[in-house]
Amino acid sequence: MSGILALDRLRLGERFDEWLLERLRRRRGPTQLPLTFEYRHIYVLPTNFGFWFGVLLVLMTLGGLNFNNNMTLLLGFMISAIALLTTLLAYRNLVGITLSGI
Repeated sequence: MSGILALDRLRLGERFDEWLLERLRRRRGPTQLPLTFEYRHIYVLPTNFGFWFGVLLVLMTLGGLNFNNNMTLLLGFMISAIALLTTLLAYRNLVGITLSGI
């Protein structure tokens, strides 16, 4: 009962985070230390800043398409490619890390 009351006090984003973590824990089962991170253990999710950054990139690309501005399109696609590449590199850097204690 106290778990339900605690969830009522959380914001929508926090409730979604709790739901996602609980779902992932149920799916994988309990983990024991030492834990070596593999591809299936790592989830890269956008933050609030990342979400709005993506919205800004989409709007900038649509503006470049609307006004036939090639420099705006180039900038939008280059920044999108850099953002996707850095996300992939950060993901790959976490693979193989061993967690032995908290």
